[in-house]
Amino acid sequence: MRRARNCGNPDRGETLIEVILAVAIIAITAVALMGSVLTSITSSGEHRTLAANDVYVKSYADAAQQQIQRQANPIYAKCATTYAVTKPSGIPASWTVGITSIKYWSGSAWSTSCSGDPAQLITVAVTSPTQLSTSLSFAVRDPNRLT
Repeated sequence: MRRARNCGNPDRGETLIEVILAVAIIAITAVALMGSVLTSITSSGEHRTLAANDVYVKSYADAAQQQIQRQANPIYAKCATTYAVTKPSGIPASWTVGITSIKYWSGSAWSTSCSGDPAQLITVAVTSPTQLSTSLSFAVRDPNRLT
């Protein structure tokens, strides 16, 4: 019988360098994917907070406008520097909300000094626990002079 000659090993396998390169490529890909996932999570949370800020500032502005001008006994005051507006119950205690400024109509522009005109531009702002702020301005008039 003839002996088979060994012409080379058909199960060569991979070298250590090939294995290290493959592991390095997988690690780089994993780091890139984790970075993109973390960025997505962070931006999603920020957008959720901004959306909540928008809802809360509009809710507070509506409540303020209702209490200052539209209810049966409005709290409107000529040349007011602030108003004691009751915060709507839907705004969490961890959010800060309030009136930040009041300007007065001078006949041609909004001014910080009261000229006696019954129109006021009220700016309200809300700040989330993560310190993201949103503001909204609305105008009110003396309810006794609306007719």
